[in-house]
Amino acid sequence: MKAQDGWGAASNDLQRGGLKAERDAAVCAAIPNLQATDWTGVIRTIDANGEGKGVITIEVAENVQIKTWNTAFSDIMDETLVDPASPVFAAALKKAEGDVVTFSGEFISGEDAGCVRESSLTLSGAVQDPQFIFRFSGLR
Repeated sequence: MKAQDGWGAASNDLQRGGLKAERDAAVCAAIPNLQATDWTGVIRTIDANGEGKGVITIEVAENVQIKTWNTAFSDIMDETLVDPASPVFAAALKKAEGDVVTFSGEFISGEDAGCVRESSLTLSGAVQDPQFIFRFSGLR
C-alpha cells in the first residue's frame, strides 16, 4: 500500500520503479516461503476458462489481488487454473463474487527482482493494482 500511496507523488518512472522495488522487497520479506495459509479476502472473479478449469481472483487489500491465470496458454508453466476434480473447485462452486473467503496455497515465484510473480503488463498496473499469481490449495 505504501507503493500505491507514493505513486501520485512520484514525478517520473525512475521514482515509480523505486516504489515497485521497495514493494517487492516488502512482499519477499512478508512471505519468504511463498506460502499463504488461511488468508482472508473477497472473491472478485469466479469463472472458468475455455477448458472448464476454474479461474479465481481474490482481493486481499484495496487494489491488491491474488489470482490464477485465466487462460491455458498463460498457465502452461504455472498450473494455477483450478482442476474441476479438485476440492478447491468443489468449494468454489458454492461461492459468488463478493463473498468473503479463507484460502490457502502458494504464490508463483517471480522471474525478475520480485520474488512473487505479478501479472501486470505495465509499471502502473504493477504498483497501483498488483495481481499476484497464485496456486490455490484450499478455499472455504
